[in-house]
Amino acid sequence: MKILIYGIKKTAKNIAKVIYQEKVYEIAGFIGNKEEVKKFKNKRIFLNYHLLGTLEEINNIKKNDNQINGFIIGTGDAIRKEGLYYEFEKNNFIPVNVIAKSSSISLKSKIGKGVFVGENSKIKNVEIGNNVFIGNYSIIKENSKISNNTIIESKTVIEKNTKIQRGVKISDNCKIKKNITVGKNNKIKSKSIIKKNLEPIQRYSN
Repeated sequence: MKILIYGIKKTAKNIAKVIYQEKVYEIAGFIGNKEEVKKFKNKRIFLNYHLLGTLEEINNIKKNDNQINGFIIGTGDAIRKEGLYYEFEKNNFIPVNVIAKSSSISLKSKIGKGVFVGENSKIKNVEIGNNVFIGNYSIIKENSKISNNTIIESKTVIEKNTKIQRGVKISDNCKIKKNITVGKNNKIKSKSIIKKNLEPIQRYSN
C-alpha cells in the first residue's frame, strides 16, 4: 500500500523512518499546510520523499497515482487533528498503523487505527503492557513505557521517555510531555496537557 504522511516536522520524519526501515508500506510523499507548501512544495522532506501538496490537493495527487490509498498523521496538533482525519477519510483514504517492530507490545492489548508507535533507542524499549487500550490516531513516541490496565483515548500524544503507570485513564486529545511520569490510577481529562509528574493515586478497599 502507498501512503501519504501528513506533516513535515520531526514526528512525520520519524514515521517515515520507521516505514522506510521496516518496509511496512510504500511512502508516496508528505502533505502539509498552506504555509509549509509555499516554502517546501516539491522539496525533499525525508530521503527522496517530497512534500506533494496540501490536504485540499489529495484527490489530484491520488489521480496521478491511483495506488495511493492510505494515510497517517504525523502531527501532535490536537486542534487540527479532528479535521485532518475527517478530510482524509471522507475522500476514501484508509488510516494505517505504523508500529516499530522493535517495540514490545503485549498481545493482550488493543490498538486502534492510525496509530504511530515509535522506534526504540539502544537504552530503553517502548513497552506496552497487558490490557492496554490505545485509541485511534494516537502517537506513542520513543522510549515510552505504558503499564498494565491503562486506557489512552483517541488523538492523544505521548511524548518520548514518558512512563504511564498502571490503571491510568487518559481521555481524548491529550498531550503528555516528554520525560513525564503519570502515577498509577490517575484520570486525565480531555484536551489536557501534562507538563509535570503526577503522583500515584492510592485506592483503598474497606
